[in-house]
Amino acid sequence: MRFGKSKLKLFTDSEYYEGHIDLTNGADWNQTAPIDTKPTLEDFKKTVSDYLAWEVSNLLRNNKPLGK
Repeated sequence: MRFGKSKLKLFTDSEYYEGHIDLTNGADWNQTAPIDTKPTLEDFKKTVSDYLAWEVSNLLRNNKPLGK
């Protein structure tokens, strides 16, 4: 075999994607690997943590002493 997964040297298995092209159609020549966009629990926790840190930062920055 001249090309394909057996000749993998520059990419890891997770970086390599070999799609299948229908030679009679021609509309599927530009293919990219499918991307898993489903967020994980860790993504959710990081987003909430970043937001809360931002909120606290804004509250502390804009806090004016009482009675002045």
